[in-house]
Amino acid sequence: MNDAFHVVSTSYDDEGFPFWSTPLTPTEIKKKALVLVPPNQVIPVIFVPGVMGSNLKLTNGIKRLDKKSGDFAWRPDAAGPKEALMGAASRQLLLDPKNTQADKRFIVDEEKNVIPPTNFSVKAAEFRGWGSVYWSSYGKVITYLNSLLNQACIYDPYADKVLIGELFQELMDAGIPLPYQDTLKLDRTEIEHMSEYWFPVHAVGYNWLQSNEDSGKYLGSEIRRIKAVYQKRLRTPGACKKVILVTHSMGGLVARAAVHPAMGGAADDVLGVLHGVMPALGAAAAYKRMRTGFEMGQIDWFSLGSIKNTVGAQMVAGSNGREVTAVLGHSPGGLQLLPNKVYQPTRWLKATLARVEETDHHIPIGDNPYASIYREKEKWWRLIHPEWLDPAKIFGTLNRPLSAWSSFISALQIAENFHDKLGHHYHPNTYSFYGKDAERYPTYGTVTWRKVIYTARDPNGYVSHLDANRRGINVDLMERGLADETRDDAKGEICAKRNLDRLYLYLTPPVEAGDGTVPAFSGSAPQYFAPSCVRAQLAVNGIDHQNAYHTGHAVVMRFIAYSICKMTKDHP
Repeated sequence: MNDAFHVVSTSYDDEGFPFWSTPLTPTEIKKKALVLVPPNQVIPVIFVPGVMGSNLKLTNGIKRLDKKSGDFAWRPDAAGPKEALMGAASRQLLLDPKNTQADKRFIVDEEKNVIPPTNFSVKAAEFRGWGSVYWSSYGKVITYLNSLLNQACIYDPYADKVLIGELFQELMDAGIPLPYQDTLKLDRTEIEHMSEYWFPVHAVGYNWLQSNEDSGKYLGSEIRRIKAVYQKRLRTPGACKKVILVTHSMGGLVARAAVHPAMGGAADDVLGVLHGVMPALGAAAAYKRMRTGFEMGQIDWFSLGSIKNTVGAQMVAGSNGREVTAVLGHSPGGLQLLPNKVYQPTRWLKATLARVEETDHHIPIGDNPYASIYREKEKWWRLIHPEWLDPAKIFGTLNRPLSAWSSFISALQIAENFHDKLGHHYHPNTYSFYGKDAERYPTYGTVTWRKVIYTARDPNGYVSHLDANRRGINVDLMERGLADETRDDAKGEICAKRNLDRLYLYLTPPVEAGDGTVPAFSGSAPQYFAPSCVRAQLAVNGIDHQNAYHTGHAVVMRFIAYSICKMTKDHP
């Protein structure tokens, strides 16, 4: 029987649809060509990347940077030493939310392994939206899911029988154990039902500099466009009724905006949403990075991809507060990652003495960090240094008469309005996973400025160790933030002066559980605030934020398969 046929490999046309070709053979050869055709019922799976995970291009040229319209504004796959060494002024000019847009082009770079998967042309990859995302970070999981989700059941032509895919068999047998809850399992009927659909994987990158509301509206329009393509090609509206969204980090906020009735309005077009490491309530790391730049984080020095992703983000996104503020200070999307009004703990920003036994001094946040921290212009704990906002000197000019501070306040107001409007709205068929690891990936759930003990030399040259405030705590400085002058190195150390007192502080390392960026409480917020919408939520140890969708995270891959299979069960 094995000689009676050969299986024809699948290729994809320029719109990502499968086709098969086989050479003609002489009449005496009787072997048949076997074509394994996917189902004609389609549920597109759309991957929505996180902040800085979408490629951007310039809308208009920038003469000062010798850039023209259409040039790269942000493409980490193509970044090198030149991009990493850019100063704050160049970053401000290049990453302007008003002069950038999503870039869908799939730019092949074999040296950096930016190439389409086997049997996909560049045009097919572009049609699927794969050119719009940071391929070195997301390419493997997109390619993996494009295969995995279409192998819930596998036809074995040699045995002439249908087999359950290996990972799905694991979900039938062992499932995913959850502490204090029932194990997440699938049954054979659910898996067989899933195999009745074709799951082509798409990606939708977006302009992460602009508001997530705008990006949510854009995603909603892309959902409808993608559905229409399949309906047209398969010649029936019923062939593609809904899509599934899989999100990473800030992409979760974009997806929630897309399904919100007052924003993207696409809830009826979406079968379900899977959120991964979403900063549902914001992340205190966003405050820290605005003050000190992006950190190196956890690096697997034996993994080229990990080194490239982690070091690349730190160098290209900004290695100090000046470089980050020049960009994110005018970006509504970036500011929407800050802790919002319902972030927990409420008093997440504090100052403390160097001696551990001393009492912490909580910054007076109240119930609105936008007023007490983010809009604060003078106090040492402020989010923004006004002088860091406009290194390129483009504000207060004929083209932009507003001040740089006014530009920041406008972007911040958009950010605050977005979170007020979004609230705790989720799609009614939501699944979610988040990181919960304090040992390997300590995270800023709270941010602490610690008062320094420093050394000084007396007139005779002897070194002594002195408390930064020898006469005790200056309450005006410590608790009220009232300083006559503040020096900040933009890397986590400051000196605040008031009269003759000097307060030296530094940012302490993170200690709470999370994924290195999003603390566990913010990541787990979907089930806490919207339990009626969340069908399952998984806490995962050992995942870092950027690489949360690494295909080597077996439990995450199983959870994706489980979630999408369960969503499919509800397909009309």
